[in-house]
Amino acid sequence: TLYGFLFHSSLFSAYIGGLSSETTARGVSVLPDGVNEVGWLSTGLKSMTLKVPLQSPSALNIIKSISLGPMGMNWTNTDAYAPLANSPGVVAAFEMPFGFSLNVTQVQNNMTVIYNNKNLANLNAAQWGPAVTTKDANGTAINFALPPTPFVIEGDAHSDFDTFVENLTVGSSEAFTVSGFAGTVAQTPIGQVQITGIPFKSDVSLSGLQGL
Repeated sequence: TLYGFLFHSSLFSAYIGGLSSETTARGVSVLPDGVNEVGWLSTGLKSMTLKVPLQSPSALNIIKSISLGPMGMNWTNTDAYAPLANSPGVVAAFEMPFGFSLNVTQVQNNMTVIYNNKNLANLNAAQWGPAVTTKDANGTAINFALPPTPFVIEGDAHSDFDTFVENLTVGSSEAFTVSGFAGTVAQTPIGQVQITGIPFKSDVSLSGLQGL
């Protein structure tokens, strides 16, 4: 149902984001042997209502690493410091803290590119896009494409972006960091859930053009 989808999505998102969800626990019955109910004790238990905050005991690091495939930048617009960036092959290795399977089918993300310890640009791919979940000996990963998204350079980082593009043009590779929040739509044993606000931070690198 829609209510169940929204409830589970909200609960998952809050837990993964390190937020507290107020839940209520009510007694149902007491079955010492798993079959026979102890009437008087069950009556007492049913009268109890406990408010239980549900929160992860420590910050969760769901997304372990991010790697980019070929990345394109399109400067056909009028702003030299807001090209459209895209990548057909983004791979995010992840590990969920739950003991059941999770098949991610859609993703969205909002990330900041950090270069030389400085915020260089923002990439806000807010539109949901298709994703494929794979699992092998190395673990579980989400495979998706970064659609054409404005690579918006910070106002005080234009010279840093010039250096970034120059190094990618003449060098063999260039390292930087991406940090932000992701959203996923996933199929689970309890149904489909939408998990938002998943924090991530990962060092990545791009292969350079080596002076063509």
